[in-house]
Amino acid sequence: MVLIGIDGGATKISAWEIIYDKKNNTFSLGSTNVVREYRHYDEYIQDFSPVGLSVQLAEMNGEIDLTQDEMVQGEVYMNACTDVITELAAKHRDKKYSLE
Repeated sequence: MVLIGIDGGATKISAWEIIYDKKNNTFSLGSTNVVREYRHYDEYIQDFSPVGLSVQLAEMNGEIDLTQDEMVQGEVYMNACTDVITELAAKHRDKKYSLE
């Protein structure tokens, strides 16, 4: 089985093959890694800025009112995530997968 670890940051998203060592009960990064920078997506908003922290905290336990830019940028993040998972999985077509 292939474990896939996802690391999403401010500028890019990475997917790594994760190796589980049953004997030592440890995890390590495998040799397969795929990276996508958000700026390479047509919908990416170069000067995107999230709403203020006070708004985020106020909406945390209630209804979240996303701005149009947040929705567009969120789609970019989701598409990049889908792309890295798909590409990494394609490199291991003969194995089962688990997203962690």
